This record gives sequence, C-alpha cells and structure tokens, in this order.
Amino acid sequence: MAGFVERLPKAELHVHIEGTIEPEMVLGLAARNGIALPSPSVESLRAAYRFEKLQDFLDLYCRRAMAILGQERRHRERIVAVGLDSAERGNPPGKFVAVFDRARAAGLLTVAHAGEEGPAAYVRDALDLLKVARIDR
Repeated sequence: MAGFVERLPKAELHVHIEGTIEPEMVLGLAARNGIALPSPSVESLRAAYRFEKLQDFLDLYCRRAMAILGQERRHRERIVAVGLDSAERGNPPGKFVAVFDRARAAGLLTVAHAGEEGPAAYVRDALDLLKVARIDR
C-alpha cells in the first residue's frame, strides 16, 4: 500500500505566497511599488529566510507584516484586508490587537484563522478582541 500511495500524483492545494515567491520576484515587486525592504539584496533576503523551525519564520513574518502595514497608506487602493493566519499555539489573538486596531483604523477588513490549533476561546477572542469580520476555517 505504501508504494501505491508514493506513486500517486501529488498537488499543492493550499500555499501561502510568502512561502512560494522567490527573492528576485520579491525585490522586483518591491522596487516596482516603491517599497523599501529590510533585506535589500537577493543574498540577504535568502539568508533572512533560512529557518530552523516554523516559529522562527512566523516571528519574522509578523515583524515584517507590521513594517509593511506602516506603508499601507501609499498603496491603500491595493490593500483590502489584514488577516491572522499563523501557528495558533502560543499565539493567542490577543497578541495581535494593536495590528488589527491599526488595520481597522485604516479602513481595512479583518479576518483570522482561529480554533484550528488553539482552544475555542481563540475563536471568541478573534471576534471580541480583534473584531474580525470573518473567521477563516
């Protein structure tokens, strides 16, 4: 049975853009849109994205998301929403209140993954603390 399963064709059904886009494209898109990145070269961007564990990636992603959110005014017409979609364990919605308050103040919609890995209280907190319009998943 294991051999049969190994031979079956596989497909990616769900990916996040930050995990699939190459550094060259990231830098090209940033240059085209006038966005300054903390990693100004292909080499430094590749180095920044070498991780030993998922939490390292999530920490970097959150820091950079806040920096980019600070530039949203220049590209407001292109941004529709801000979402929370990260590892829930150890990351309750309450950690992200400031980001979501800022996003709503800018007129953005807010959504969140909640209750997938964390307790049911995370769903309540996403609704009550983050005031999301929709719970994903």
